[in-house]
Amino acid sequence: MKIALVTHARHFAGPAAVEALTRDGYTVVCHDASFADAAERQRFESENPGTVALAEQKPERLVDATLQHGEAIDTIVSNDYIPRPMNRLPIEGTSEADIRQMFEALSIFPILLLQSAIAPLRAAGGASVIFITSSVGKKPLAYNPLYGPARAATVALVESAAKTLSRDGILLYAIGPNFFNNPTYFPTSDWENNPELRERVERDVPLGRLGRPDEMGALITFLASRRAAPIVGQFFAFTGGYLP
Repeated sequence: MKIALVTHARHFAGPAAVEALTRDGYTVVCHDASFADAAERQRFESENPGTVALAEQKPERLVDATLQHGEAIDTIVSNDYIPRPMNRLPIEGTSEADIRQMFEALSIFPILLLQSAIAPLRAAGGASVIFITSSVGKKPLAYNPLYGPARAATVALVESAAKTLSRDGILLYAIGPNFFNNPTYFPTSDWENNPELRERVERDVPLGRLGRPDEMGALITFLASRRAAPIVGQFFAFTGGYLP
C-alpha cells in the first residue's frame, strides 16, 4: 500500500493533490486546520474515499501521525499557503505579528515538516517530498514584498537540502504555481466574474488560460513516482509559460 501525506488538504493545490494521488492508488493521509474538528474530519473522509484526515496540527508531528496508517511514507506534499489578502501585504506598515505569521506558514512549517521526516524516510529507503510554493519565489513582484521572500525561502530549502538528502533516496522538488485555478488564490468564481483577470491572463500567460487542477495533479503524481530521479532538486514553474 502506497502512503502519501498532503498538508492543508482543502487549500491551494491540496484538492488537486488529494484527487490525483488517490486515483493513483495511494492512501492519502491529510492535514488541514479544519480537521481539529472531528466532524470536519469525518466529512472530508466521506467526501474523499481513500483518505485519512488527521487531527494533528503540529508540522513536526505529522509524519509520526501518518506512520500510524502504514509502515512507510512514499510521498509528502507540503502544500503551504497563506490566505488572501495576506499574500499582498506591503513591507511598510505591516505588523511584526503579520510578518511572523507569513514566515511561519510559508517557511517554518515546511522546514519543520521536512526536518521531522528525514530519519523515517531515510530508514525506509527514501521518498518524494514535493513543496508547493509560488512563482514569486523565483520571480519577485512589487506587490508581494513579504510573500515573495517567504516563498523563496522554501525554494532555497529544496535546492540546498536536495544536495545532501538525494543520496538517501529522499528526492525533493518545488512546484511554483501562478495563474493556477485553485480555491485559495485563483478560484473559479474569480475567473468567471472578473473580466480584468481574464484579460490579464490573455495578455501575460502564453498558454492563454489558467492551469487546471488535473494538470497540477498530473505533475504531482509524476514527481511522486520517482521515475525520473535525476530531476531532483528542481523548481518547476507551473505558470502556463508566464515564468520560463
